[in-house]
Amino acid sequence: MNWFALRQHRKQYIFLGLFLVLYAAFAIPSGLHFWHAYQHTLVSCHQNPADPICSDISTENLFQTI
Repeated sequence: MNWFALRQHRKQYIFLGLFLVLYAAFAIPSGLHFWHAYQHTLVSCHQNPADPICSDISTENLFQTI
C-alpha cells in the first residue's frame, strides 16, 4: 500500500524536495550572514560602546553572550 501511495504522489514529493532544497539554499547563507553581522556588532559595541549603532541595540541582550 505504501508503494502505491508513493507512486501516486511522486511528483508532489519531488516538488516538495526541490522546494526544501531551494529554501535551504536561501535560508542557510542568509542565516549565517545575519549571525556573522550580529557577532561583528557585538564585538564592535563591546570595544566601542559610544558608537551610535550600539544605542539602538538593547544592552541587556547585547552583552549577555560576551
